[in-house]
Amino acid sequence: PAAATAVWADIKERQLPVVEATLDLLFRACARSGAGLPEAISIMRDANRSGKLTQPVKAAALVSLIKWCKEDKSSFEVIINEVDESERTPEVLETMSYANFLYSGIDGYSK
Repeated sequence: PAAATAVWADIKERQLPVVEATLDLLFRACARSGAGLPEAISIMRDANRSGKLTQPVKAAALVSLIKWCKEDKSSFEVIINEVDESERTPEVLETMSYANFLYSGIDGYSK
């Protein structure tokens, strides 16, 4: 898990395609290593800047961020803020809300 950043650097260096499963595994590694949401968001932003994220992959990545790295209401808000205004369709917001519900505890935020 501690190698998530190194794995991401290798993906970029080798110009490998970025797919949903890749980001899910990287975000899970970030969560397990203690790097958490800040490192996972850094990877996602980097992928977005480099043009490696298609809209479907980014939507799946947001769900993975919620699944692995969301800890509380404020971290969910940080994830929501990663969605550009132009991408905030009802479908995207509904998917994120559902993921928040699905991967949350009884009060919506405890694990």
